[in-house]
Amino acid sequence: MKRSNDRILTTHVGSLVRPKELRELAPAGQEPKDLAQYNAALSRTTTDVVRKQAEIGIDIVSDGEYGKSSWSNYILKRISGFEIRPDQLRPVIWLGRDRERFAESIFQDFPRLVNGTITEACVGPIHYLDHSPIDRAIANFKAALLGVKVEEAFLTAVAPASTAYDGVNEYYPSEHDYVYAIADALREEYRAIYDAGLLLQVDDAVLANMYDHLVQESPERYREWANLRVEALNHALAGIPEDRIRYHVCFGSWHVPHLSDAPLAEIVDLILKVRAGAYSIEAANVRHEHEWRLWIRAVGRDSARPSDRDVG
Repeated sequence: MKRSNDRILTTHVGSLVRPKELRELAPAGQEPKDLAQYNAALSRTTTDVVRKQAEIGIDIVSDGEYGKSSWSNYILKRISGFEIRPDQLRPVIWLGRDRERFAESIFQDFPRLVNGTITEACVGPIHYLDHSPIDRAIANFKAALLGVKVEEAFLTAVAPASTAYDGVNEYYPSEHDYVYAIADALREEYRAIYDAGLLLQVDDAVLANMYDHLVQESPERYREWANLRVEALNHALAGIPEDRIRYHVCFGSWHVPHLSDAPLAEIVDLILKVRAGAYSIEAANVRHEHEWRLWIRAVGRDSARPSDRDVG
């Protein structure tokens, strides 16, 4: 993983706005009606978006996540074990208490969540089944990179904590077994990205977003929940060098009121436990802008020396 030694290298969090052509060929959450036409369009638009990133000066580029239906739930189409129950609604617990404090504002932006969210039930063994989407994304991305000059390239994949975040476990005997089964399945996607010579970015919004809901039970309950999922992620990353991994945590920046966000001080040690060479923390609102001061206190700590790891 290249560092900003001579100048600040520019990058972003991965997802870019899908072109109209792709949205029409494969509406969100739906399979493309004409797979051959969709694949051709996906290859072409991936080349276009990589070229545009290079043209505007992005040094470390992505494929825009064009081949995914969403940042997280895409994975449920690639693994076994889950049953989607659209008629069985669950409270949107990852919104924390803000879903009650600011219900009108939040549900104006997210009307589908007014009555709850669909249940993703684990009803059988979890295995990674369909390699074709990740193989296609890698092939399209590497072909697109041949025509541009950039410093590095990364692909994103979801973290265990953010997989099936509206889910319930009805199959595994324990939460530990359930989370580690998810991690074992995700490991195949992580390895595919690394083996292709690309940087792996692990995306994890729910690690932070579950904070407010779980601390209402107790702070210890949140840390128990989060530690299990961080440990499972490290299990899934075993064998991949740290300097080929970026860990992205996002919270606090989506366009709704925020009072329930996790303070970075409460979760930063969990973030730094992840075996990664760089950390991306998206928290772009005024309630978080002061939190850069945490890194001043981190200087000199072995787990967070600026000379060892990058934090962005």
